[in-house]
Amino acid sequence: MIVSSPTEGKILYKALPGAEARSKLDETYQVGGMYTLISGDTKCRGTSCDENSDQGLKSPQGIALWHGGSSRRLYVSDCEVKNIYRYELTVIPANEGSTPLIHAGSQGTVLRNVPGGARWLTTDGIGNLFFTVEESNQIQMISAESLNRGPVVVKVLYTAEGSAAVSGPGGIVADNFYLYWSNKHDGQAAGTIVKAYERPKSSALFMAKFPKVLAQNLDRAYGVCMVKDTIYYTHQDSTLYAVKKGGGAIAEVSGEFQEPRGCSWDGDGGLYVADRKANAIYRLPANFKDLRVVKHITKVVDVTAPCQVLILTAPQHAIEPKSRASAISLASVLLCMSLKSLF
Repeated sequence: MIVSSPTEGKILYKALPGAEARSKLDETYQVGGMYTLISGDTKCRGTSCDENSDQGLKSPQGIALWHGGSSRRLYVSDCEVKNIYRYELTVIPANEGSTPLIHAGSQGTVLRNVPGGARWLTTDGIGNLFFTVEESNQIQMISAESLNRGPVVVKVLYTAEGSAAVSGPGGIVADNFYLYWSNKHDGQAAGTIVKAYERPKSSALFMAKFPKVLAQNLDRAYGVCMVKDTIYYTHQDSTLYAVKKGGGAIAEVSGEFQEPRGCSWDGDGGLYVADRKANAIYRLPANFKDLRVVKHITKVVDVTAPCQVLILTAPQHAIEPKSRASAISLASVLLCMSLKSLF
């Protein structure tokens, strides 16, 4: 579990149990304490520092993970300084009697001076980075090739001027073919949840079909996450909703939250939701064929004003006991908390 705290300027983490134990979290499970992954105070000081030196963190909000081969990369958007950073993550599997550890490498600057800060980020399987810029009403992208080889080139995919379906964009998620984003302004007209190509098509036929509105039930939505063929999204007050990727009926999954924000699927049967006002992360079952109401949500951990949640899966043990499988899951929840951008 990784927690980003803008008030402390730190990113914290804690390993969650494997899939078998996670399935039992409907009881009274508490994760316990956390460790510091990135300290905002750890930055370059003195006359030798320049803009490429470690800047620390002041108010991180947008967070995204990319996992390809042996590489695990964490992107962090600091909305106070309006920069996007990246850190290479190393997972150190547990030995007998110890817990898995996560180490973050040195800070690298991806992009500077994003208007208002990139409040929500996501990646696809290739490693492309997508983010929403609410102040300028844009959906933007940096390709994997640009990120890996440079120079970094930002491409504007969708704008309010080009599409009525971009209106204060919020949460965003990608599935390697489509993008799905929420709108935080006038969603009942522009679309609460919108679907569009990762790479916009130039033909008139495709332009007539996309961006496509999947839901129009809320004026203001925040987090967006994906569970197989279902898109889950959060309202500013109390409720988690769901709609199929192709559109159709909208389900009110749970109204048990206070101010739900980011959400993320663990790849198994659990959906994690950050509740800003409740200062907690909740888990609920979500791997259903049909949309349905969930009557019970389980608090997993207490966290101060969390915003976004992501899951990282990695080997948990360096040397497996003979009686166990070769690998079990390490679930890491990435949370991002920001005081500014949640209103």
